[in-house]
Amino acid sequence: MNEETKIAQIIIEVLKKKGEIHLLPKILEELKKEIKREKLVLVLARKFDQETLEKIKRKLKEIFGEREIKIEIDKEIIGGFSVKSTDHLLDATVRGILNKMKK
Repeated sequence: MNEETKIAQIIIEVLKKKGEIHLLPKILEELKKEIKREKLVLVLARKFDQETLEKIKRKLKEIFGEREIKIEIDKEIIGGFSVKSTDHLLDATVRGILNKMKK
């Protein structure tokens, strides 16, 4: 059993003991809203034209859902891109691939 499952079970047990289990749907609704507010950071090696950026943003929203996307430029990654959030890291940078090969 992973840590998230244990935490969810503890929360449910506490709500049951306190006679507040009816609050669970509202809690889940608020958690979903919070997850949607989480930002994604798209790190690029260089600036792209607006059309290309919009295509990338649409694809990220398909994958990660409706989230704000912040764009950063980092010339040290050489090429490619990475996408970061508090719980995901998608590293498709040349630098990341070279580091993996080095290991």
